[in-house]
Amino acid sequence: MGAREAITKLLMGKVGGPWEGGIRAYHSSPHDFDRFDWSKLRTGEGANTYGAGFYAAENPAVSGQGGQYWDQFLNRFSGPERDIAERLRAANFDRKAAAGNIDEERAWLEYNVKHANSPEAAAKHAKMLDALRALEGGAPVGPRTYEVNINARPELMLDWDKPLTQQSQLVQDYLTKGPLRGESLPTDTGQRSYQRLTGHDPEMKTYASEELRAAGIPGIRYLDQGSRINPEKRALEMQLQTVKSLQAQSSTPGYLADRATRLQGQIEAFPPPSYNYVVTDPSKLDILAKYGVVGTAGGGMGALAAQDQYGAQP
Repeated sequence: MGAREAITKLLMGKVGGPWEGGIRAYHSSPHDFDRFDWSKLRTGEGANTYGAGFYAAENPAVSGQGGQYWDQFLNRFSGPERDIAERLRAANFDRKAAAGNIDEERAWLEYNVKHANSPEAAAKHAKMLDALRALEGGAPVGPRTYEVNINARPELMLDWDKPLTQQSQLVQDYLTKGPLRGESLPTDTGQRSYQRLTGHDPEMKTYASEELRAAGIPGIRYLDQGSRINPEKRALEMQLQTVKSLQAQSSTPGYLADRATRLQGQIEAFPPPSYNYVVTDPSKLDILAKYGVVGTAGGGMGALAAQDQYGAQP
């Protein structure tokens, strides 16, 4: 499968995730770039809540076109470019629908540029005309979204939520034999271990991530908010736990088996959890596709348009 086909499978709003070649994910940014650069760290998300590194999400609703971070970065833009970006979002990133009767609007703007009663008015109409031409021609506008492949195995990452005993052997060895020798506890989660590395000093997060990278740990992963907080699923899990507890105490547990089976089926019907990643090694990140708020081939958030001027890199 070529890069273009692989990307197409994951776009149209579909969740990425681990595959045989790494991890497919989305990254939104207010910046336009061709490679990830460690020196540019903290120019995007900034807070680094889950550690220092480059953030990417399996779920495009988190970091794809129109997602959580795309919306956040839209505030970095102003004037006509923001107006066009908001118009595209309102049209579900369908460039044709967003353009509407573009010929009439372009002609009106061209007229106003020529016949404006002041240089300031002419400049204002000219900027809007440039933004409209970007919409018409397929140039990126507003926050960029990057389709990336993380060249790493997810199980080798420091898992923010799991205790040490459930981490990979690589992570366990590093935490018990490396800088945290004698400090790590089997019950420590990845979060707790990372905090130990930083000494609870937010300014030491970059150092902690560099230490992980030097140890061959390519980053951190954590459940996104939608996977972390699901009250309906949690209620079913608690019911199942109660039923199993009653089964264990009952002398005739068979009558509860059907109930347990039904609850298990309801739980498994929920979508699998999706992860966010904090990549500590920029060399592990390949940009497969880069697009601004481009139009879609068939509509839908996250779709890569046929007219995407960047295309896919092999």
